Amino acid sequence: MGKERLKSPRARLFVALELPREAHTSLHEWQHDLDGRCPGDLRLVPDTALHVTLAFLGYRAERDIPAIAEVLKRSVPEGTELALRFLELLQVKPAGRPKLYAAALDESPELIGLRATLAAALSDADLFEDERRTFWPHVTLARVKRAAAHHRAPNPAPGAPASLTTHPHRATAVTLFRSHLEPSGARYEPLERIAL
Repeated sequence: MGKERLKSPRARLFVALELPREAHTSLHEWQHDLDGRCPGDLRLVPDTALHVTLAFLGYRAERDIPAIAEVLKRSVPEGTELALRFLELLQVKPAGRPKLYAAALDESPELIGLRATLAAALSDADLFEDERRTFWPHVTLARVKRAAAHHRAPNPAPGAPASLTTHPHRATAVTLFRSHLEPSGARYEPLERIAL
């Protein structure tokens, strides 16, 4: 049984919230403002990777994919409404020697509740082992290049565009993605999408 599992084709999987087009436009604006203050130091996250990760499942057997999709369908009723509120301050992690910059979200009861429901359902089905660290709802905007050894966070750091923070943005879907790691970076393939 153990040997059979090791030989099974595996897929790198995660579940994420997809964002509406207008949120993408505002996040791009923020990315380019940040990039202009750190010339050459950053690798901006591509448009296809601007999402809110709810659960990183890691490498799972490909045969688990239908079961994961079924759990998502049971846990997230189609047509659920979820309003996302972005915070104004740029998030720098870690603060002293940045490795990434992110747009953080308000931890609303609806968002935290959805994530908790998904995590519990996937865990109960033995398809997910929840991380010990607290869930941090965010969208990664940029990562610091390895070559930028002396990078420091810009001071002052650019705040969020008003178009991102003056009103909530409705999440468009909860999606199961497969991550393909390629020399040019990760490519995300949607496997199951539940429209919100």
